[in-house]
Amino acid sequence: MNNAKLFSESVYAACRNQQAVTTDGSGSSASTYPATATDESDDRTGDDTTAARSPVTGSQVPGQNSANQIASSNHEAQREHRARIESINAAAEDAARAELLAEEEAEAASRCTATLGQPDREPQIVEVVSPRYPPAAARAGVSGKVEVELEYDGDGQVSGVAVVGSSRNRDLDRAAAEAARKWKVDPGLVGGCPRKSGTMRTTLTFDLPESTDAG
Repeated sequence: MNNAKLFSESVYAACRNQQAVTTDGSGSSASTYPATATDESDDRTGDDTTAARSPVTGSQVPGQNSANQIASSNHEAQREHRARIESINAAAEDAARAELLAEEEAEAASRCTATLGQPDREPQIVEVVSPRYPPAAARAGVSGKVEVELEYDGDGQVSGVAVVGSSRNRDLDRAAAEAARKWKVDPGLVGGCPRKSGTMRTTLTFDLPESTDAG
């Protein structure tokens, strides 16, 4: 009887010890389970380090950075294309200018051939159109002189007129300039060649016609 009691107490003590090992101080189970490691696959598309962020949600927008790079590349290509076109146009203009200059020099040389050896000759007016006397100035009895400066080209055409000495009457000045624009000039020679252009001055005189009294 005593042996059975001792055996029962031993079993009871062993159970108590086992329970103390497997429970915490509060009496709740403290069993420990090994943590299960799981690999989360990243199925996001694109590179998070280069993706732009949505202006609405703030989240990254896959592929936006690539679109920006393409747009920047296209802009650079267009800029280079425009630069090439401008370079080609500039080269064409230079070539045309050089060709025109060569033609002018050849023409000047041919003109010099005809006059080579001749002495220099000053330019002179060879065709004159008389100015019309302004009626208002005539009625007012106004007369005067107008000095004009003519600008002419190699063909003797008057390309510009400037009043350099006024008659102090606007109508007379205007009439003198209008007439001088219709004149023709001989450019003269310098170094045996006709002048390509030049200027010269001349004076136009406005005199009132003399009235005659009937006898």
